[in-house]
Amino acid sequence: MSVPLSSETTEPVLPAMPKPASSHKRELDFAATLFRTLFFLALIAAVAAIAGAGLYGLSHSNRIYEGVSVAGVEVGGMTRSEAKAALRDPLRAATSHPVILTNGEQQFSLDPRAAGIEIDLDATVNQAFSFGRNGNVLERSGDWFTAILDGHQSGIEVSYDQASLDATLMQIAPSITRPAIDAYVRKNAEGNPELVPELPGIGFDLATTRNSMIAMIASLENRPVQIAAPIIPAAVEVADLNTGFSQIESAVSSSLVLKGTDTSWELTPDQIRQIVSVGGDQQRLIVNRDAVQSIVETIASQANRSVKDASITVTDGLLAVDPSVTGVSVNVAESANLIIGALEQGSTAVSLSYQEQQPRITDEQAAAAVTIGEEILNRGVELTWEDGSTEIGRGQLLAALTVAVNPDREQPFQFGFNAQTLSETLSNTFRSVEVPVIEPILRYVGGKITVVQESQTGIAVDADATMKNVVDALLGNQPEAQMVLIETEPKLTDEAIAAITLTDVLAESSTYYGDSSDARRHNVETAAALQAGWLIGPGEQFSFAHFVGSVDEESGFMTGFGIVDDPSTGGVTTAPVVGGGICQVSTTIFQAAFWAGLEIDERYTHPYWIQAYGEPPRGMKGLDAMVNIEDSGSLDLKFTNTTDHWIAIDVVADGTTVNVKIRGVDPGWNVEISDPLIYNEIDPSTETRYEESPELPEGSRLQVEFAQPGFTSEITRTITAEDGELLDVSTVIGTYAPSQNTILEGTGAPVASPSPES
Repeated sequence: MSVPLSSETTEPVLPAMPKPASSHKRELDFAATLFRTLFFLALIAAVAAIAGAGLYGLSHSNRIYEGVSVAGVEVGGMTRSEAKAALRDPLRAATSHPVILTNGEQQFSLDPRAAGIEIDLDATVNQAFSFGRNGNVLERSGDWFTAILDGHQSGIEVSYDQASLDATLMQIAPSITRPAIDAYVRKNAEGNPELVPELPGIGFDLATTRNSMIAMIASLENRPVQIAAPIIPAAVEVADLNTGFSQIESAVSSSLVLKGTDTSWELTPDQIRQIVSVGGDQQRLIVNRDAVQSIVETIASQANRSVKDASITVTDGLLAVDPSVTGVSVNVAESANLIIGALEQGSTAVSLSYQEQQPRITDEQAAAAVTIGEEILNRGVELTWEDGSTEIGRGQLLAALTVAVNPDREQPFQFGFNAQTLSETLSNTFRSVEVPVIEPILRYVGGKITVVQESQTGIAVDADATMKNVVDALLGNQPEAQMVLIETEPKLTDEAIAAITLTDVLAESSTYYGDSSDARRHNVETAAALQAGWLIGPGEQFSFAHFVGSVDEESGFMTGFGIVDDPSTGGVTTAPVVGGGICQVSTTIFQAAFWAGLEIDERYTHPYWIQAYGEPPRGMKGLDAMVNIEDSGSLDLKFTNTTDHWIAIDVVADGTTVNVKIRGVDPGWNVEISDPLIYNEIDPSTETRYEESPELPEGSRLQVEFAQPGFTSEITRTITAEDGELLDVSTVIGTYAPSQNTILEGTGAPVASPSPES
């Protein structure tokens, strides 16, 4: 494509013509001369400027350079003292008014001086003075020139006690700050989980706030200072909880069924809510292991059971099987792990971890044994002997049945019978068959040992052998068992009787009864005859009540005077009583046994002391023995033959005196009896007591008690062997009440006068 050119008429441009050579040289010379001139002029000007700057600096060596001002006050050309004087008042105003700190709509007023903030006048003047004095000459000259042309505003130096200022500022912090609150899961009014959003926190930037306040004071602007309160983000935000929240929603949406061996338990949503939460680094479902383990432990206390072997029991008189029980033991820790896993996975059921222990004895083995046992019980056995027989039936066998259990045997149950129990059920049968052995009874009569009752061989059942026969028959399926009888011989043989010797009198005693009434005398002599001559073997016990028998009229006793209970006084009194006077015999026997050194087993004192019992040589005050023979229970006199030989109780009542001798073989003892120790004496009443007695004829009187003091008596007996060895020390104590003069007045029928002979 062609572009037409515009046609213009122009004059031709002619080339410049060159200058002549001489003319060019002259131009160069002129230029060189001009340059040298200008250089020298500049050099002179520079030297002059340097000299002037030096003179300017020298003139301000003690003064602030011109053009410098502080807080709008021109201090150029002033000495530091002059500048301080000029600035003192303007700068004092910088800390004379409160500083306002703001945070949104919050405002706080702070007194600078109270907070330790001051304007450092010296430092401020020194800073103004230091302007233009740093760097090289050119840099300092530039600062001077700039200050002269445009001025220089020097800063204000502020001093403060940082610790005091920070402490003042920190008083504001609680009104501003708040901690960040993490997002969390909570239960709503319906008990379901819901997310609560996070709440950012507000901090307090102490350093930034402090620096801003100091800068404002240094600027002399008197404007509010914005508190530096940075936002603190929450560590956990809603977004962080979404995964865990979904898990917990799933976990509490339905029950969790815990399956056991033969039952199950349910964790309801309400229970699950108590044990789950959201947390951890991944903000996922957290299950409280301790709470779960506690739940499992509670379940285990219900589910756990000890293994129990099958056994045999008796129900309604029949043998029955007590069923076995499989043992169960819940594994608490492993079950807790399974439950936690199920909750985390949103499962609705989980099987507990447990172990089972099978019984060693099965129900079938027990049932087989019950069949065998019932056959034995129902079959029974007949116990036979020479003159008869008896059937041992189911009831007797069941009462004595024993079952031995051994799980290691093929048949764990082994039946047997308790021989003692079975014997007891047959005790009446045994007694009907047995003939008791009769020992001979010996008395010392007329100076000789006499057999007053002959011995007799007995027949006894050998219970052990008999029970063995019965058990063998039962277990051996035999219908009969033989009773085993044995003869029992008397222990005391004719040879033994012939060997008895009574060569020595071990001790003796006597008491007087010659002034007794006829009835009392009769009773004393009757009791003496009943007690006379009985032989007591070594280690055997004498009993007054045994030998005297019943104390009644049928036994030959008469009504005499004795000590009886007095219902009117609650005490005792002397009154007519059948057998009154027999205590004289018991007392005399006791005294002889005491002096002989025999072991006293039972002895009672009279309620008050009877003087006739204390006559020497063997009687002494406090050495008596009261007896009271009754069907319901007797006050007895008992002592044991502690010698190694037989002894005889030789009793004779000769009409005035009861004489007792303990005969035997001298054991070689030395018996020492102390004198009575008498204390707690009580004076008797001086009054005479009269009592009616229907046993005495009307109009008659009889004094039955005599006044004498009451007291306590202690008598000590010491027994030593021939070699001096101490064998025994004993003390008999008697406590007696004071007695009172008592006279009985007869109210009975008068004694009939003898009829005249016909």
